[in-house]
Amino acid sequence: MKRPVIVVAALLSVLFVNLCFTSGQDKAAPETAKPNVIIISMDSLRSDHLGCYGYKKPTTPNIDKFAGESLIFDNAIAQASWTLPSNTSLFTGQYSPSHGLLHSVAKLSTEATTIAEVLQTYGYQTAAFTGGFHISSLYGVDQGFDTYFDKIEHGHLEDVQPLALDWLKTASKTDKNFFLFLQAYDCHSPHKVPKEYEHLYDPDYKGVMDNFIMDHSLGDMISGLTLTTEQDDVIQLTEKDINHIIAHYDGAITYADKQLGVFFAELEKMGIPDNTIIIFLSDHGEAHSERGYIIKRKHGELYEEGIKVPLIVRLPSFIKSKIRNPQSEITTQVQLIDLMPTVLDYSDIPAPRSCQGKSIKPVIEGNGPAGFNEFVFSSGATNVTHPPEEKTNAPITPSLSAQPKPGRTVRTPTWQACIRSLEWKLLKFNDAGDTHYELYNLKADPGEKNNLASAKPDITDPLKQRIELWEKEILAVQLTARVDPSLYKQMRERMRQFGYWWLEEDRESEKPPPPA
Repeated sequence: MKRPVIVVAALLSVLFVNLCFTSGQDKAAPETAKPNVIIISMDSLRSDHLGCYGYKKPTTPNIDKFAGESLIFDNAIAQASWTLPSNTSLFTGQYSPSHGLLHSVAKLSTEATTIAEVLQTYGYQTAAFTGGFHISSLYGVDQGFDTYFDKIEHGHLEDVQPLALDWLKTASKTDKNFFLFLQAYDCHSPHKVPKEYEHLYDPDYKGVMDNFIMDHSLGDMISGLTLTTEQDDVIQLTEKDINHIIAHYDGAITYADKQLGVFFAELEKMGIPDNTIIIFLSDHGEAHSERGYIIKRKHGELYEEGIKVPLIVRLPSFIKSKIRNPQSEITTQVQLIDLMPTVLDYSDIPAPRSCQGKSIKPVIEGNGPAGFNEFVFSSGATNVTHPPEEKTNAPITPSLSAQPKPGRTVRTPTWQACIRSLEWKLLKFNDAGDTHYELYNLKADPGEKNNLASAKPDITDPLKQRIELWEKEILAVQLTARVDPSLYKQMRERMRQFGYWWLEEDRESEKPPPPA
């Protein structure tokens, strides 16, 4: 009579064990699990000023620790050298001439598809906490975000990070995936940090730089080692003075790193890294007198100091465990526009047709195709033309030939573009129809000092053809970003407040509003 009871008990025991095992698998991450996504974008951060990229100063202990658990990309290239077009490329997976936000008076077309919109469509909670300014929702870049914070102009991590953590505490407790974008201007001039960080890397300095704020107005006064004040006083600088400016920059990086240490620690407390792709990057670099100018508007333009950026990706364990030959460092070239299709790929979501980047998932997993990203591209219009203000919402279009356009009120734009391989880099400059090229061997001349464009026609000419073909292709699918005169007025005033001194009324016809 007791035998059936024993059998039933045994069956219940097996069933209980199986249920527990299955439940444990679900909690860890089933095969169909989609990762959460966090992207941290630090404005104006050069990769060569991080310890994990070989910098000798101890600027980034917390980022370095994060990098030790992640993939480091040695050749990550931004698609523009300033905030608005670069972050818009990150959001849309498109080169800047295609999405159209080349200037600080343009708004993103509603026809554009952002990564936030795609993830939102697939059930993700989406939020962005930014330092505003040139990533303000005024530009239309908030498409697809349930929450988009941009209320603190030129905000730093200490301003936006607590808000992001509060949002995460709620979002991570729901049964829905989340996408968080965190952006701040800690490394962008003016470098406003506590006193102990201002002088952290140059404590004994006494000199002329003590009389200036480290912002773009200072940068525009400096040419080489000559500083010309707004009163036309001429001051001769020394390398010590230039190094002091760079020391301020490093202090700002270290203060940002301290804030990031808090952020990473809070993520660990919430268990977020277990099921989240965390991406750390910068949207562009910074000029440090490599070409005679420093902390100046275009942030190094399309030279390496302007577009070669840090990119560090931490994968959750349920993704890493499936990689047969895990890597810690990847030398393959990667573009910031590749991140959108990569995130979507890991989430089993198709990338929109408008996306011009390529998923780097195969590269991460060690089976990338031969010749992957053999050539990458960046571009920018460094001077700006605006339509007369009565032409509200007039379209704005990059001019590759840089010829004057009817009805324009400000000087002709300068177009820049570059094509880069691991060995060679060709830069194209077009100013008022005058086109010239610069060619550099990045392996022999990483500082881009020796222009070989004339000496190496066998290298220059094929790269010219490639860059011209690329220009045609990206403009063939261009969206119509539009100029909003009221936006121009608002941003002009905001930019003046942050040290863009050439925006005074009597200089408007001479110097257009530059990018951040």
